Amino acid sequence: MYERRSSILAVLDHAITVGHLTISDSEGTHYYGKYQKGCNDVHLNVINDTFWLKILMLVSSQISELISECLGLVISAVSSSANATRY
Repeated sequence: MYERRSSILAVLDHAITVGHLTISDSEGTHYYGKYQKGCNDVHLNVINDTFWLKILMLVSSQISELISECLGLVISAVSSSANATRY
């Protein structure tokens, strides 16, 4: 479970550029982004460590979907290009 959690938290270090996110779980509290008066300030309290697995699975499925879409666009572009050069 620790590896999943640390992977997600490592991404958040660079992902939160606007607003402020505080995550509290069984391992402690982590802060992301920069707090400024009036900014979006979100507090997330993780009470069940399976949350990290669910987040990782969600991200993995979204990445897979994105790759499939991109490959479909590339294959479509290659097909269109190949058809255009035929005489």
